Amino acid sequence: MKTRHKLLVDRMVGLPISWALNLMARCLGGVLRRDHSITRENTRTIVIAKYVGMGSILQATPLIRSIRAAFPEARLILVTGRGCRGLAERLEFIDEIILVDESGLFQVAGSSLRVIATLIKERVDLYFDLELYSAYASIMALLSLARNRVGFFRVSAGHKRGNYTHLMYFNVRSPIRYVYLQLGRLVGCPPIEPDRLEQMRIDGRDREEGASRLDPLLAGRGGYFVINPNASDLLLERRWAPEKFAELI
Repeated sequence: MKTRHKLLVDRMVGLPISWALNLMARCLGGVLRRDHSITRENTRTIVIAKYVGMGSILQATPLIRSIRAAFPEARLILVTGRGCRGLAERLEFIDEIILVDESGLFQVAGSSLRVIATLIKERVDLYFDLELYSAYASIMALLSLARNRVGFFRVSAGHKRGNYTHLMYFNVRSPIRYVYLQLGRLVGCPPIEPDRLEQMRIDGRDREEGASRLDPLLAGRGGYFVINPNASDLLLERRWAPEKFAELI
């Protein structure tokens, strides 16, 4: 699915569903009166959800490190899109990865139902939603039945009220890794060095694959830099002209 199609479905289908679930959550919350306390003892399973954006996931590694410091015995699950799998599998501190197949509308629907069923079975204690405007992400957070659901809020994302137990105002003027860390501090995660991103795990197979692709090009010339001239179709403004990359290199 192209990004513009995802956004269209999210607004036309996801947003009404999110508002409906919002009302239901408010009503049920007053009846069920669940325990929303957050302690090291009662927080055993934690979910971090970021469906798109490999760069954003990398920027979230200080938050992941902070969560691990606050809840060292908890199990950390990352929920993300299948396109981010290669990066997700190389992150430290993540115990399990659950993937949504975003290749088509029916694939998204089917894999999302499987993800929800898995999360309900896991009995999630703490759920971090790193998306801001996505109605889909809000629906997934609520239907996970997590005891505590933490997310971002802005006036233009009013549908999120009621679907989360803890909301943090999203400060667009701060670097995203700082904003992610503030989300953790909302539930007691310690302040941690925000500018140190975690290194990805690289195994022997990765090195062999890299060598097989690069050695013929290098012809024994020694070391190399890898520059990725890429940006998704989420915001075309992020793309840089090929001439600029050539000049930089």
